[in-house]
Amino acid sequence: MQLLVTGASTPLGQGLLRALAARGALTRDGAAAPIARILGVDREQPPGLFVDERVEYVCGEYEQPREAPQRNNLPRDTAPVILR
Repeated sequence: MQLLVTGASTPLGQGLLRALAARGALTRDGAAAPIARILGVDREQPPGLFVDERVEYVCGEYEQPREAPQRNNLPRDTAPVILR
């Protein structure tokens, strides 16, 4: 499973990334799906961001976050996690 998290550099976003990485999998259709990649998107990338081999940060802004996976050439099953 791949996830896209907007607001990734905020305190809430950083906490979510840590929790997702620690958990390692989410339940999808009643079965555990391992988290293979997390794309963290935010307007800024300050120093000291959470580091994990599955997390990739992208500097940007998405007004339509649900369309972001297609714009980033991610698989259609990438699940957006939207923090506002």
